[in-house]
Amino acid sequence: MKHPVRAVVLAASLVLFATSGHAQVGTRGTITIRATAFRSDDGRLRCFLYDQADAFPTHPERAYAGAMGRISGGRATCTFADVPPGRYAIGLHHDQNSDGRLDTGLFGIPTEGFADAAFDYAGGALTLDARIGYIF
Repeated sequence: MKHPVRAVVLAASLVLFATSGHAQVGTRGTITIRATAFRSDDGRLRCFLYDQADAFPTHPERAYAGAMGRISGGRATCTFADVPPGRYAIGLHHDQNSDGRLDTGLFGIPTEGFADAAFDYAGGALTLDARIGYIF
């Protein structure tokens, strides 16, 4: 059964779906993000796992964890290991020029509240599927 989870993508729109997981409640585990529909294989997928509402999504330096994934065939994966149970939100962006920064246009960064994007993680293994949809 799929459980929808919402997150923010800093340079694109995103919908996440929990697709698998054999969680053992209360244990540290792994959260894997499988992203598809990139418009090119240039650059990297940058992923951020937030546990603080006031950091999400504009302060990746304050995220609980960060990861990068190589894009190949329009797909990329990021994995967060040793994650304790808690409430988290995911922030992603396609860093097309691999400069490690979010390049913004005239309107800046899209925002969405942490409460709207957050999900409860019970521990164990969790895989979230994301389909990237560009807004600029």
